[in-house]
Amino acid sequence: MKIVITGGPGCGKTTVLGVLERMGCTVLSESARKLIMEEQAKGGRALPWDDWQGFQLKVLEMQLRRENELDETVFLDRAAVDGVAYYRLHGTEPPKEFLAACARNGYTIIFLLEQLPSYRTDGQRKEDGETAGRISGLIEQAYAERGYKIVKVPVLPPAERAQYILDKTREVME
Repeated sequence: MKIVITGGPGCGKTTVLGVLERMGCTVLSESARKLIMEEQAKGGRALPWDDWQGFQLKVLEMQLRRENELDETVFLDRAAVDGVAYYRLHGTEPPKEFLAACARNGYTIIFLLEQLPSYRTDGQRKEDGETAGRISGLIEQAYAERGYKIVKVPVLPPAERAQYILDKTREVME
């Protein structure tokens, strides 16, 4: 079972997933951030601010490989469909093979974290707050177009957000 935790940059996904992991849940970290850190460490150019299309294709490849290695219930820090939003942010539709790959990975439930009132950039997150909000809307649209049930997670302290996600997951599974 693949449970997606998503939302715009800086909405608290990684923090909430850390809480879920400490509660004993299996978590898959964000592929985009992992790729950025790997590229920065080796001085590579497959970065969203240097080659966003090449970056998105590499993220998709990494994400699908990592997801396909799983055979248990897992909480994903973003998923393949999120890439559709980033293509649209740049005013284009993803390539057909990108969309086909997104269609193959079925997710059980999508949790969209609402944006936090404060926003900070870092070495891997360079979007401004307004762009982060736009990305969140595009992510919601991408999942909705594919027929996924989206559960919005309100702004709460991280432990309460994690418990909200667990409670809603149980409801959906019953």
